[in-house]
Amino acid sequence: MDKFEFKIIPFDSPDYWNLVRLREIILRLPLFKRFVWDDLMQEKEELIMGLFDGDKIIGCMQFMIKGHTYKMRQVAIKQTYQSKGAGTQLLQHAEAHIKTLGGEKIYCHARDTAVNFYKKNGYTIKGEMFYEVGIEHYLMEKTLV
Repeated sequence: MDKFEFKIIPFDSPDYWNLVRLREIILRLPLFKRFVWDDLMQEKEELIMGLFDGDKIIGCMQFMIKGHTYKMRQVAIKQTYQSKGAGTQLLQHAEAHIKTLGGEKIYCHARDTAVNFYKKNGYTIKGEMFYEVGIEHYLMEKTLV
């Protein structure tokens, strides 16, 4: 498994705009959606993280924070890096960083296609399947110890 560089990404930085493009390609365009300015402006207060291969962004995720609970969202790994450990590295770095900030729990609305990935990384399903952006999702969470 390759070793990639983990970074905290400041909102509105050049790296941020590169990860917005990555998210749009992987998460939005397949659903015939695009980002609008109001969507992105809400991200100013979020914790945004990226994974890099050299100077190229290959993965990202971000978190909405309420107290000691972090909602993970907008997780994307460039297709050529999927199933090669990049997502696991990003998730492990993110969890370790969140622990240093006093985070106690992470949860997400996982797409059906990502449930096994999260299960392999210690997340559990809470409740029934639901639809979000027109596709199946599950609430999944993990307590950080």
